Amino acid sequence: MIKSWLLILVLPLLGLCAPAADVAPAPAATLNPKWKFQKLLPSTPDKVLFQNSCDYAVYVQAVSGDPTKTPPPPQEIGGASKWTGDLSPECVGQEKPCGTSLKISRAIDMQVVVQFEFTVNVTTGDAWYDISLINCIKDMNVPNKDATACPGWEAGILATAAEGSSVTCNRMECAPRFQCEENAYFFELDKVAGAHHPVAPCPANRGIAIEICAA
Repeated sequence: MIKSWLLILVLPLLGLCAPAADVAPAPAATLNPKWKFQKLLPSTPDKVLFQNSCDYAVYVQAVSGDPTKTPPPPQEIGGASKWTGDLSPECVGQEKPCGTSLKISRAIDMQVVVQFEFTVNVTTGDAWYDISLINCIKDMNVPNKDATACPGWEAGILATAAEGSSVTCNRMECAPRFQCEENAYFFELDKVAGAHHPVAPCPANRGIAIEICAA
């Protein structure tokens, strides 16, 4: 679900799977006491990091917002491992939107997915990012959502940017087994007039980091 009102950001369709490095705890003074997860998740300039901190493997697929582009086959990322990719190489020199949704699934058929959606304003260089659980919630027609099929939700989900740099950007955090409507899409808000959309901006060149089983 890449929303028409957002400008779009492209990730490369290939990522690198490597053993995850331990995320070192930051000095207490650098942590925001309002954060649900009291640790830093540093990002790398012009990169996207996906950290699978679960004890099981998942599949990752970067799907372009351009419907004419064929998505790559899903890539398996083991537990306690990561995927990295360059940010927006296809956006260079473009005036029109370009973008991706990073889909995470426990099955290679990619039918039940958590989506990390990224957009970029190619003029200002600002990136926008969000978490969507709409495609893994069991029943969208009930107010209390069951997201147990969503990879990582049982132990928390996190999307952030620029951590470890001098720039401060918003975190999108979903505490374990919590219906975190302020920080993730649990409802199809495009159909709700005047709805608050849970998205956050940051300079794209600061990098973006996302994590499942973040607690």
